[in-house]
Order: sequence, then C-alpha cells, then structure tokens
Amino acid sequence: MDIPAVLIPALLLLSTGLAALLWRERAMRQRLSLQQFALVQELGHALPVGLTIIDAKGMIVYANELVLKDNAGTGIAKSVGGSYEAGLRRAMEEGGLWHPEMSHDALLDHFLNEAMRDGYRGEFRFKDDSAFVRITRHLSSGHIVLIREDVSDAHARLREIEKLNRALQDRIRVANATNDELRAFAYAASHDLKSPTNTSMMLVDAIQEDLDGGMAAETEEMFDDLRATLDRMQVMIADVLDYTNTIGEELTVEPVSLDEVVAEALADLRGDMQGLDARVETAPLPEVQANRGQMRLLVNNLLSNAVKFRKPGTSPTIRIGPVDNGEAGMIGFFVEEDGIGIDPKYHERVFQLFQRLNPATVYEGTGMGLAICHRIAMNHGGHIDLRSAPGEGARFTVWLKERVQ
Repeated sequence: MDIPAVLIPALLLLSTGLAALLWRERAMRQRLSLQQFALVQELGHALPVGLTIIDAKGMIVYANELVLKDNAGTGIAKSVGGSYEAGLRRAMEEGGLWHPEMSHDALLDHFLNEAMRDGYRGEFRFKDDSAFVRITRHLSSGHIVLIREDVSDAHARLREIEKLNRALQDRIRVANATNDELRAFAYAASHDLKSPTNTSMMLVDAIQEDLDGGMAAETEEMFDDLRATLDRMQVMIADVLDYTNTIGEELTVEPVSLDEVVAEALADLRGDMQGLDARVETAPLPEVQANRGQMRLLVNNLLSNAVKFRKPGTSPTIRIGPVDNGEAGMIGFFVEEDGIGIDPKYHERVFQLFQRLNPATVYEGTGMGLAICHRIAMNHGGHIDLRSAPGEGARFTVWLKERVQ
C-alpha cells in the first residue's frame, strides 16, 4: 500500500523521535550501569580482604585495592586484564609465594586446580613471612571470586607462643631434672641419717641402763637432752622422707572418700588428743580423684596442727567441712580450729620448708607439716588458702582439681 505523501514527513518525525528516545534510554542505562559498577568498585576497595575476580576464560577482570597494594610486584597487580595463570607464576617467581610442604610445580598445579573449586579454603605464605588464607567462591555468571585474608599478625603471635612454649618446655625439663636430683639427694641423705640416729638412740638407752642409778643428776639431765635431740632428729628425718616422696612422684589417682580419710586421721591422732577434751565437728565431705596416701598425709598434718597449736589451758575445737561456693573445676574443704592463730604477715611463710613461728620448746615440730600439705595440694592441681589472725584460730581451705591428669 502506498503511503500518502502527506504522511511521510510525520513518519520521519516520529521515527526520529523514537530513535532519540531509545538513545536517551540507552544512555541512561549506561549511566546507571556505570554508577552501579562504580559502587561495586568502591565497595570492593573498602573490603578488609583481598578480592580478585576471574572470568570463565581464566582472565583477571578485577582486583580490589588491597590486592593491588599488597601484591605490588608479586604478579596479580601486573596481570589485571591478563591471564590468572601468568599472574600466579609471577607471584611465585617475583613475590615469593610458597608453601612449606609443596614444590614449585605442585603449588602451581594446586592453585590452578584444587584451589579453584567452589568453597575451597587453604593457607599459604610469602617468603617475607607474611601469610594469608585463600577462599574460592563461584558465581552464577561463571566468574570466580578469590578472597584473600591476611593472617600475618596471627602467625606472628602463634610463632611467639610456640617460642615461649619451647622455652617453657625447656624450663620444665630442667625443673623436673632438678626435682629428681633433689628428691634423690634428700631421700639418700635422710635415709642415711636414719640408721645412725637410731643407733645413737640405742646407745643412749644402753648407757643409761648400764649406769642406772650411777650417774650424777647433771649427767642424767644431759642424757635426757640428748635423747630429746635424737627424738627431734627422727621426727625431722621422717618429715623429710614424707616431703621428698611428694616431689616428682608420678601421681596415681583413684576415687578417695575424704570422710574415710578424716576418720583414719582422727584415729591416728587419738593418742595426741587423749586428755585434751577436744571437740571435733565434721560435715559430710565430697569424694575426690586423688592419691589416697597423699590425701591421708595432708589431712593428718592439718589435724595435727589443729591439735598442736591450741591455746594453753583450753580444750581445742576443730571443725571440718566442705566448701560449697568453690572455684570452677575445683573441690574444696576446710579444717578450722580455735587455737593461737597466725599473724597475716606470716601466712605465706608458714608453707615454706622448715619454717617455725614458735619455739620448739613450746610447740613441737619441724616446720615441715604445712610445706608437705602445700606440695600435696599442688600435686593435685590445687592450693591452700589460709585465714587467720593472732588469738583467733586458723582456717585452712584446701582446693583440689576435680580431674587430675
């Protein structure tokens, strides 16, 4: 059908208008696309991780600012717009990309294959000792996103921790060796002293028996002093042997009823408590995972102290019970008495070896009992707290780890 001549100018005008409208729409779309791309770029540069995008042909189409800055001269920065494989080779040759357990070829193959699968995560290093975690994600468009998280600071802290651990292990080995040597020395010395001390006591007994009634009063008194000295030596030797047996010994643990241990300790102390009209108040104690022999020695010493350091002319009251509001992972119990008490300035000192706060002529002992208790608590992953003041008695709280390795 022929178009009337009068309509031709109108059709030309309409087609020109449509073309202009389409051009403006295309230009608007391009501006929006450029704005979106600029926004994506800005977001990419703001990320705290390295971001590289590779197309389906293996070409690097984008790298964010962190990648370009951190990888300057190492391959990726020189390869945007080019091959990822070429950039990777440059990173290995020029930037020092490596792996402690892979050869050059194995590492290259790993990066081009295994490390390109969706969801991959692996850790790598540069020879300048910086380290990073590589994460791979696939997009529906066919592009591959490579995320790189710098972990150099974490590696540095880990190396420092490893260094400190090695130093600590060296010190532990030295301490263990020293403990073994001290334990062997103390055991040998005290064991060797035990026999001559016993022999000396027998000789004193024999001489006194032979001279019965034939010694001057002054000589008799000297023999009594000698016997008392030998008695103290025997007690000290026994205490040293007890202490050395708690050092460096491989701890064998089992379920131990503290109620049974307390009952056995009170039976052992029946002779010391006879005639004192002592009152002992006990509450049910927990079962612990511990070395039974050491638990008995600990409780024996605490109760012996409670009886020994009573106020002159009074009947001691001793209380034993559990600690309910204990430390996490710890089991606690206390031994409390109303004796002479301990000045707070000596609270740490009383747990040291051979520390006596009172004359031996007034209160017997070698100054070893609380040191033994302290060592046993340490052996079981715990400690002992002391609350006391002069004239107000003392409360010893023993903390033991729930699970002793």
